[in-house]
Amino acid sequence: MVPTNGIVLATTYPKGAVVTVKKCASWNPCKELIPASTKADFFNSNGQTIFSESGTVFLRLVNEKTGYIQYKGKGAKILKNIYWNTERYIVTSTKPGAVAKALPSATWMEF
Repeated sequence: MVPTNGIVLATTYPKGAVVTVKKCASWNPCKELIPASTKADFFNSNGQTIFSESGTVFLRLVNEKTGYIQYKGKGAKILKNIYWNTERYIVTSTKPGAVAKALPSATWMEF
């Protein structure tokens, strides 16, 4: 995972499902991510919130403890992932079941 901004993951759940997401790290206990009230709040939280819209839950995969390495400040930057800095997410839903494909629009991240 990247140290800032994060990769946005979107997944759809059955109608009426209550979804909770916990972010867990090897050095700390799991922390439940809180729902953002607006899309702007979600994008400004650097991975500390989730956002729900029309049955789709969005989360940003961010690991603040990681960074990049680059040989003598030149060349490609490589993501530095050290095993003791790994994080994971636990996503739970009150309703199981299949859902129809519901991708966000191509402009969803523009606001």
